Amino acid sequence: MVQEVSNPSSRFIIVADDTLMRKHGASADNCYWFDHCLNCTYKGRNYLALVLVDTLTNQHFPLLNYLLYSKKHPKYKPRIEVLKMALRRLKAQGFGDLTLVADSWFAAKALFTWLHRNKWTFEIEIKGNRKAFLSKKCGQQKGQDYSKVRDVLSTLPRKTAYSGRTPKLVSGHVLFLFKCFVPLKCIAVWNTGQDNPFAFYATNNKKLQESRIWALSRFRWTIESCFRTAKQSVCFDAFQVKDSAAAYRLVTLSFLFISWVERERFQPDAKPVPISKRNKQYGSFCSIAC
Repeated sequence: MVQEVSNPSSRFIIVADDTLMRKHGASADNCYWFDHCLNCTYKGRNYLALVLVDTLTNQHFPLLNYLLYSKKHPKYKPRIEVLKMALRRLKAQGFGDLTLVADSWFAAKALFTWLHRNKWTFEIEIKGNRKAFLSKKCGQQKGQDYSKVRDVLSTLPRKTAYSGRTPKLVSGHVLFLFKCFVPLKCIAVWNTGQDNPFAFYATNNKKLQESRIWALSRFRWTIESCFRTAKQSVCFDAFQVKDSAAAYRLVTLSFLFISWVERERFQPDAKPVPISKRNKQYGSFCSIAC
């Protein structure tokens, strides 16, 4: 789908996230899902999507999408298992060298172990109250009072990270999460002048600098631009169909159309684009599609 470029593993990342399509009616495929953006529950269909993101131009290329089912549905599979199935397909297609980026909804210890065992590089957001320790042997001791990731990283020296318009303060260290024996480099991010960190991230690539980890986490929001383009411009959340198979085909066609448009704008020799100029250089999807 994307032309060959030099060292694609450092330029492209894979972002995984789910999106909710609000639907009404008595269809068996319409389930109640919690929307963490609006902090309430809605009825509709939930899709897990994997998007290829160009970190130089901030373009997005949808790769795979899956319809998620509720626990009462006969086709139900946990979200983590669906993600594993998608990653197996991508590795077979040659995407195994890219870094997987996801939010805290995918921060499962079993997933960390599976990704590390299958040689996937990942960066996933975690909660600050996760129990952690500095040594792998500490996880085998019973009755030990473990520290929290927030408490460990807050005691470390902070560095300035430049990614975006406002610099942040970051600190990082290699930690072991409770009952997870994969060494993870965890970082905490502060706003300048504040005492409490607002975000925490974990990666199995211990060579990454704290600034690079923070930069990759910001590119995760590109998938939200992909969802906004699909919903507002292609309107795939307004398809008046009751059958889940028909809805899935329409959503897939929408993602294919978005990938085709982004591919037409893709430049292998492009230089990094400042955030202030991205909106001017890469116009809205509506102006390109019309």
